[in-house]
Amino acid sequence: MERPPSIVAFERLYLGSIAVYIVNAVIFWTANREMMNMMGRVRATPGLADLISPIMIVALLATVLVSVLFWYLVVRKRHVAGKWLVVVTEAIGAVLALLALGRLVGGTAPNPASILLGLLSTALAVAAAIMLFRPDVRTWLGERSMLDGRA
Repeated sequence: MERPPSIVAFERLYLGSIAVYIVNAVIFWTANREMMNMMGRVRATPGLADLISPIMIVALLATVLVSVLFWYLVVRKRHVAGKWLVVVTEAIGAVLALLALGRLVGGTAPNPASILLGLLSTALAVAAAIMLFRPDVRTWLGERSMLDGRA
């Protein structure tokens, strides 16, 4: 079966979101590492500052790998569970983005440019998640409902 338009749109938006996330991490790597090094716990714990970069690398890789897994489940494996994993994580991401937007508007954001890129990444991912509720995606994923009379 050829991929429906909504799946193609989901794929482009979701992969674009991942790409923006990676670009944001790369561009602001040093600034984010320095900001983490200035945290009270890091400064108060000997040796913890040496772990910041490895922790950041693991977090970046884990986030990207999980996102690619979710993409794979929806686009390649056509699993309904993948759809809901995307929807739940992006709903949480949207809440966190609103909090970040509040810090940005309130002038308390430590790195406004990074937050703006993060908001762009989240907006793309949320738009991708919305694509998963279109009728052609229901067919793609083999979803049925009581309204279809095939429950």
